[in-house]
Amino acid sequence: MVYKIVLQKIQYVLSILQESWFFIFTAILVYAAYRYSDLSQGYWIVLSALGAQLISINSINKSVLLGVGTAFSVIILTMVVNCIAYHFLVLAICLAGIIFTTIYLGIRYASWWTASWVMNVLVIASVSLSLNQGQLSQRCLCILLGFLIVLLLQRIFSFYCKNNTQKALAKCLTRLCELNQSIFSCLLAKDYVEKKYFYEKELHDKRNQFFYELNAARQSVKNVDKARHHALGLIEKKIDYLYENFSAVSMVLYRVTDHATFDVVHKELYAIVSSISAILTEASHKLLNRDKTIIQDNLLIENIQQLEDVYQSALQVVSPDPKVFLLLIYDLRALIDALNELMKNVTLMNIKKQDG
Repeated sequence: MVYKIVLQKIQYVLSILQESWFFIFTAILVYAAYRYSDLSQGYWIVLSALGAQLISINSINKSVLLGVGTAFSVIILTMVVNCIAYHFLVLAICLAGIIFTTIYLGIRYASWWTASWVMNVLVIASVSLSLNQGQLSQRCLCILLGFLIVLLLQRIFSFYCKNNTQKALAKCLTRLCELNQSIFSCLLAKDYVEKKYFYEKELHDKRNQFFYELNAARQSVKNVDKARHHALGLIEKKIDYLYENFSAVSMVLYRVTDHATFDVVHKELYAIVSSISAILTEASHKLLNRDKTIIQDNLLIENIQQLEDVYQSALQVVSPDPKVFLLLIYDLRALIDALNELMKNVTLMNIKKQDG
């Protein structure tokens, strides 16, 4: 048990490092540029790169043009305020105008808020940190270099995201498949009542693992180009909706008063979980492989129909709460609809990708 916990923690740390490699590599490259540039204004490479990094946090792909605009705005405003730095009244009016304008734009356009804040900080810092007139061009060059390092790495990272997003969504489906198996293992286990804590802990862990992958997929979807954002965003929403259906199915575990009742439909439930796992596994593979074939759910429909037949012939008589199983059947039918929606979106995305 201790070994398993330690292994999970190590995997968690490695996954964080994997997701953060862009920020780590950017920090190393910016520091190297500052360390080996041997410029008196070299620290502006770090300051401007930090500002560009803040702009890119929400969405790397969308922030490139905003970062370019911010970089040139900061350079122009830095030249202006440093040229009038010795005229106090003119400088005060100019800074007030800059602050008012950037705050207005940040409030008017929510996506510009971080950029306007970065612009304000860099311009005010440029006035506060005095320099000789001959160093002004060097400072502007360092500001431009800091922004360029981050923006170029953003473009490289966006290409990585194009290939990584489908892998992230496929991981979500894999985790969802494991959650599905964990839910049904609670229903099928004869010792569930005696070992309830262990089964519930496993179920809780599977939920957390799914949510972790789903959050990673959401971040990855935000960073893809507009041409693929809609299709991948729809798949992410369908996966989220699919989780809600699994949660509804899992409620039968807490509605049934006598867990031994599940023994009556053990065969049918086992067939259902196997069919669902097969569909999710195939959908996960199709996200990674460009395949136009449609995933079939006929077997799952037949298995649910067999469960309904057992409900009609036996459960209504032997179960102390038969309506609970009727709700389960309704939830499973809703699950089929959710799976169909997911499969249609995955297949449609692959068809568009091949046709394009």
